[in-house]
Order: sequence, then C-alpha cells, then structure tokens
Amino acid sequence: MLASKSIEQIAPRLYQSDQKLHQLLSKLELLQYINPINSEKERLKFYRSRYYYEPDFRYPKCQHNLSKIRKQLNSIKVHKIEHPLAQHLYEQTIWYFNGILDCISTVGQGRLFLNSSLKTFGAPSHSELQFAHQILEKTSQDQYSDQLIFSTNDAVKYMKEYNKKYGFDVTVEGVTHITSKAMVSNRLPAVFLRKNQKFSENELVALANHEIGVHLVTTFNAKKQPLKIYEFGTPFNVESQEGLAVFSEYYSGSLTLTRLRELALRVILADRVVKDYSFSSSFDLLLTTYGLDRDTAFKMVTRL
Repeated sequence: MLASKSIEQIAPRLYQSDQKLHQLLSKLELLQYINPINSEKERLKFYRSRYYYEPDFRYPKCQHNLSKIRKQLNSIKVHKIEHPLAQHLYEQTIWYFNGILDCISTVGQGRLFLNSSLKTFGAPSHSELQFAHQILEKTSQDQYSDQLIFSTNDAVKYMKEYNKKYGFDVTVEGVTHITSKAMVSNRLPAVFLRKNQKFSENELVALANHEIGVHLVTTFNAKKQPLKIYEFGTPFNVESQEGLAVFSEYYSGSLTLTRLRELALRVILADRVVKDYSFSSSFDLLLTTYGLDRDTAFKMVTRL
C-alpha cells in the first residue's frame, strides 16, 4: 500500500482534492441532526390524544455554515485529478454530499427533507416491498420473543467488553437523544445506547456485531488508509454498510425472525412515508395489523 507521501508525489492533484474534501466534510454527520430532541414530550401528547395527534418533532440545529461548505465543495477541481477513475469517484462523492447537505439543511421541513432524502438515498423498490410482506406473512409477532432482561447500563458494559477484542479507542455511553436502541457515530467515534431500554441477550450479541463488528471496524480501517475519502464514505456506502451489518448479525447467529420482522416493517413504513401516510395511520397499522405494543410502534414510526 502506498503511503500518503507517495500519493502526494505521484498524484498531487488527487491528494489535494482528497485533503480538501476531508477538511470540509469530516465534521458533518447526518445522524447528528435527524433524531428528534422532543420525542418523549410528543409521545405523551400522542398517547393522551388516543393516537390522533400528529407529533410535531423538533431537531438539533446545525451550527455549520452549509452554504459556505457547499460553495467550497463544488469549487474543488476534481476534473484535474490525474486518473479518470479516481476523478469519477470524487465527482460522484461531491454529488452525494451535496445531497447530504440538502438533507441537513431541510431537516424538519417535511416535503423538502423528503425530496432531499429520496434524491440521496432512494425509496423501497417494488420487489423489496414484496419481500417485506412475504416475511411478515410467514411469521407472527408472538411466535418469536426474547426475554428483555438487560438494562442500558448492562448493554454499555457488554459493548465495552466486546470492544476489547478490537482495542478501538471509542466512547460507549447511554444517551436520550436517539430513537433507535443503538447508534454509532463514526465522527467521534462513539457507540450510543438509548437510556431506559431493556435488551435481550441475543440483542446484545446482534448490536455488538452490527455496530462494532462492522460500522466501527470499517471506520477504523478507513482511518488507516492513505486517502481520506474512505473516512466519510463514498456514494451509496450506507447500503453496503447496513447490508454487511445485518449479514454480520446472521453470521454471529443472532439474526432472529423477530429482527427480520422489524427490518421488514421498516421497509413498509419507509414506503408509507414516501406516499405521505400520516404518523397516526402508520402507528395504527403496527398496532392493529402487526401486533406491536404501543411503545415499540411509536419508536419505530418516529424513527421513519
């Protein structure tokens, strides 16, 4: 593998473009901005309304000058990069992060955010929806359940212990500002676990393999590469990351049918978001058709 100095000598324009991209994008992470900061208050309002109220979520404000970042991003002279394939990769990456900037700048703005999201990440295909429905038709909610016996503090200890085999320098802590049970920040890096949650033993194995065994492994691998582009991700890396992470759950023996149902329901909910179904109607679907308890249903619809 070439050292960064060698790349600077052999392909100085590639090196310059790579360094500039890293300087502009290394502090931006979409997941920082899409977790509601008032989800608990809105959950109580929603329950008191007997599930008719449409939650009005508030989101963290971005402190970066996104217009300035966009202007500087689009001024990078990638057309001068020495190799055409590398030039194409960096052009595509700039296109992709323009979409991410659109998403960050329109968080909480309804249709504007949705359109930015669709442009950058796409929507469930017809075949994916069919597959999701097949999973749900062939399984049932009551058939597969794990005992939720571990607290968030237990989960934090488990993740720290699991991380020892890799030796990554990461923060692992319980937080209130995420809608999922666990989330990785590649920027910090850190593993966040939602406070006041209960976890099954199987969930802990799955989350450790998913969040640390894939997301953090690829993050720390990227940091060792001579080009910085891999640290913040090439276009459509999310598809590969999440695919590998779920495959890792399977390979560790922790991918249950309950988890498959959860993934299938996310596909269906994503499609409903695209088609402009209301929060309350999607919540009702999870309760009445798929048998979820109301707290699980609320969190799942909030996440989507």
